[in-house]
Order: sequence, then structure tokens, then C-alpha cells
Amino acid sequence: MRINDTLMIGFVVSVAALVFMITPHAAPVKTGFILAAPDRGFMGNSETQDAFIALDETYPAELVFVTDERGRDYFDAAVERLKREGASNIIVLPLYLSDAHPDFRTLQTYMSSAEIPVKLGRIFGQSVAAPIVLADRLRALPGESESVVITGATMEKAIDAKAMQADLERIAAAVQAEFPQMKISSAVWSEENGGMEAGLKNLPEGTTAVPFHFSSKLDSMMAYTAYLQYAAPDGVTVIDSEITPHPAVGAWLQREAARNVAVPDEKIGVVVHAHGSDFQWNETMRKAAAPLAENYLVEYAFSMGDPPTLARAIERLEERGAKAAVIVRVFGLERSFSDGTDRFIGSDFENCAASANASHGHHGGGHGAASSRLLTSLPVISVGGLEDHRYFAEALLDRAQNISEDPAKETIILVSHGVGDEAGNEYWLTLLESLRAQMLEKGGDEFRGIQVATWREDWPDKRVAAIGHIRGLIEAAQANGGRALLVPARTTDTGNARELIPDMEYALASGFAPHPLFVRWLEEQVSLGIESLQSMQSTALRCESPEATDHHAGH
Repeated sequence: MRINDTLMIGFVVSVAALVFMITPHAAPVKTGFILAAPDRGFMGNSETQDAFIALDETYPAELVFVTDERGRDYFDAAVERLKREGASNIIVLPLYLSDAHPDFRTLQTYMSSAEIPVKLGRIFGQSVAAPIVLADRLRALPGESESVVITGATMEKAIDAKAMQADLERIAAAVQAEFPQMKISSAVWSEENGGMEAGLKNLPEGTTAVPFHFSSKLDSMMAYTAYLQYAAPDGVTVIDSEITPHPAVGAWLQREAARNVAVPDEKIGVVVHAHGSDFQWNETMRKAAAPLAENYLVEYAFSMGDPPTLARAIERLEERGAKAAVIVRVFGLERSFSDGTDRFIGSDFENCAASANASHGHHGGGHGAASSRLLTSLPVISVGGLEDHRYFAEALLDRAQNISEDPAKETIILVSHGVGDEAGNEYWLTLLESLRAQMLEKGGDEFRGIQVATWREDWPDKRVAAIGHIRGLIEAAQANGGRALLVPARTTDTGNARELIPDMEYALASGFAPHPLFVRWLEEQVSLGIESLQSMQSTALRCESPEATDHHAGH
């Protein structure tokens, strides 16, 4: 296909009806894609073209540069070419930081001429690719940079500048945790208020300005960033920094396209993310999860939310041809490592959680820098946490029955690791009580009783009392010729019971995996992950901020 430097496209701004088709059961629909990009001139457009190549090689795709009213014919021609390639619907992928950009008002007028559905995908500024690029630009700054202003393109109208600054502010907030010693703010100036010259003069001395925009770039000298550097007053440093070129732009295109096409099971990657330990522990988990590989591409990440370990697994899936990935967190609690994992894969930012508590100005602070985010072309979601799942309860009952000799004389003692703080430990006890109730309903009432307790083994000041309590439960179970069955509510293995209580008689079971119900739990989590990926596309693509709400309501 041909790339047209003067093409204009149109699209609808309503996204509620947009269906995320990353499911192997969807009816076959061929989707075409239009990359909608601002006209930046020769060098800027060339950088966009470079990022577009991989998308064009993978899907029916067109590149359209937004110019002016003369673009209607070019938009129609792009749609017609995609139709000839068999596309029955089209997704527009806008290479913009904000839908407050004036181009959007022009683009909306072109939808009426389309003969097939044309819908809006996630704009670049609402994808995790934006904070990934910004973080890389900030990492390249001199070490002494402490007060940083992220500058966008100057707008003609103050209302557009205000709305665009709010969106830029959100991107800046999403990277603040990676730079705790920096004070990061943003600025988008308007011609109505004096333009960039006035804006630069108002910056405090010692400020480092980091241009972050898709603005004019005819060549390296005739570029908006060059104009900023020329106009900067003494004491203000403007870095030669923009968004392109950067691999995250191409990855964004591939990732957003993949959200909108049908992906068969064999192209869905699954990362089994469990705590991990020595070789034997890890191999037990591998064997337990092995049946997943019959339907999906499977990799393992044994760690406690370690970003490099997760990145390695995702990279392996990409190399093996995966088109989407579900990280299944095999931990006792749903919240275990969920915040860090969601931040790493970008779910926090794309689901509007990253800046929910961010304050205007983004002052640095904290004790350590957050890790960098994952750059990947795959849509990725994280699910998991055993909690009190019904399969977990049934498997634990099965474990007890397997070591039972005479249920009427035996007491099951359901034990978990527990935590140090009282509220967290009470939560664990509540989960154990729920598991106990489910076990009783499934046949556990044949036993003399079921008790619950936590070891709190990692907290010495709590552990002594916890072990004493469990010893008491064992002694009570042994009364009148009874027998104690310790059943660990763990993902796998037996835990440290023999080390913690080495001098008493009790039968010891193992945890959830390997067990047929464990595989069913994994399969259910993968299905939930795929559903979550679907919902990510059909939800609103904009994360509103108070500054922008009124402006965008007007569009």
C-alpha cells in the first residue's frame, strides 16, 4: 500500500460500543487499521512512517496525516483501500497525546462518508507507551536535574492548552514514582496567553524543560523543539527531546491492533507467576501447570513480583509468537503483588488508576525509585489470588481425605502462613473460615472437626504464640484416641510444619498444586484474564481529570 503524507482521516469519539475481539470464540471479522497522525513536516512524518512499518506488515493498515479540510477525499481513499483488502470494520489509532488537540474537531467531520464502521482505538497518550517514553527521556537527563517541566506543543486557544496540559499532567504523574528526587510538572502554553516565549520566561531559573509533543519537525533545525531552545531565557535549559523516534510508538500500534483482532488459544500466552523456591519447588509447580500448555503458550516467572523476571517471561512469549498475555498470580491473596504487577504492565495507567491520587505538581519524595514499566507489543493483563476459591476448598478437603484413616476420630487443622499485622492476619483467618465452611459442605462433616490457624512464621514476636496455639489444637485433636491432620492452605508443598513443630504426632498433607482442580483454577483465571482484556477495549478510553472535564464535555 502507499503512505500518503497528506491524508486526513475521520473517526467517531464514542467508544462505548467498541468491542475488544481478543477471544478465540469471536465470529471472524477482518479488521483494518488507520494510524491517524499529525502532519509534522518531512522529518517528523518520516519518524511516524518508520513506526508504522511493522503495523503495515502485520495487518491491513493505512497511514493518514491530518492536515485540513482537503483531507476528506484522502480519508475516503484510505477506507476504500482497506475495504478492497477485505476489511469489514476499521479501527483508528490516533498518534496524539490528547483528544483535546484541535485536529480532533476536524477529524470528526469525516466519519459520515465512511461506508463501513470506523471506530476509535486508544490514543497514544492514554496508553502506557506514553509514560514509558517520558520515563526514558527523563532517565537521559543530567543527574543534577531536580526541577523538571514537561512541555507540550503551544495551542492557539487557552481552553485547548488547559485541557491538553491536564492530559500531559497525568502522564507526568505516572512516571513520578520512578524519579522520587525530581519535582515534575507540565506546561502547555497558548497563543492567547503569549505563547511559548511568555511561558518559558515564567519558568523559574534552574528549570529543565523536557519537550514532549508531536509538533512541527521539518528537519532538525526547523522544529518546534529547536524553537524552544532558541527562545529559552538564561537559567532555563531545554533538552533536545521529543517522543519520536522511540520503539514504544511501534509497540503501541501493535498492542492496540492486537486488542481488536481475534486471537486463537494457541496464540494466547500465559505467565504462571508463583513465589518460587528451590529447583524441586519450582518443578512441582511446573508439572502442576503443565496441562495449560496443551492450549496456550506458557512461561513461568518464579518471584515475588520481580519486574525483570516478569519481563523475561513476556519477552519469551513474544518470541514464541504470542499475540496477548495473561499473567496468573499463583499466590494466596488476590492483592499479593497485584499493584506492582499492574503498574509494571501498564494496567494502572490504562485503567485510570495511576494518577487517581496524584497531586498537581507531582512533588518528588519517597524512599526509592519504582521500576521502569514493561515495553511490549502484547496486550497484557494480570489476574489471580487463591483467596477462598471453591476449587481450593475442594482440593484441601481431598488432601485431608487422602491422609485420613478414620474420619470420625480425626480433626483437620487448616493452617496458612499468615501475616504480621493483626488486620491482615484476621483477613487470613476469615478466608480459612470460609474454606472450612465449604469443606464441611462438600463432605468434611464426616471428620470430628475442622479447625483453622495461621503460623505467622516470619514474625518472631507473633510466631511463638501462633505455634503454641497450633500445638494446643493438635493436643485437643489427639484427645480420646483422636488424630490430627495438618492441611496447609498453600499453593504447593507442605510448608515448615515439621520444623516448627517437630516433636508431636500428626499427619501432614500438601498444598493445592499439583491437583486436577489446580489446573481447573488456572484455566478459569486465564478465561477471566481474556475477559478482562476484552473489557479494557470497551470501557471509556479517557481518564478524566477535573481540569479537563468541562472542556471535553464540549466536544
